[in-house]
Amino acid sequence: MDSVLGVILTTVLGIAIVMDLRSSRIPNWLTFPAMGFALAGHAWLNGIDGVLFSLAGFGVGLGLFFFIYLAGGLGAGDVRLAQLRHARTPAELRSAIEARRLDRRDERL
Repeated sequence: MDSVLGVILTTVLGIAIVMDLRSSRIPNWLTFPAMGFALAGHAWLNGIDGVLFSLAGFGVGLGLFFFIYLAGGLGAGDVRLAQLRHARTPAELRSAIEARRLDRRDERL
């Protein structure tokens, strides 16, 4: 299922790139369903922890690009795409943290 999320994210990003280059717009009908699917996928894979990490990723994406959006450097669709991309990052980060924790545990043994 995690690879399915990656394929869907890549597809959405590809469609968004084409639409952004053609019309300088990334429509809501593309970004909002993808964000919902990301939340649902993380809920399916990791339960409430997955949802919380995904929401944290949405927050990171918003925090990184919101002020650039306010300054006129990006459109709202770009910010939503950043949120969507960062919604996946916490799970990856969590895997890295978990691997490091296991390494430390092994060092103590």
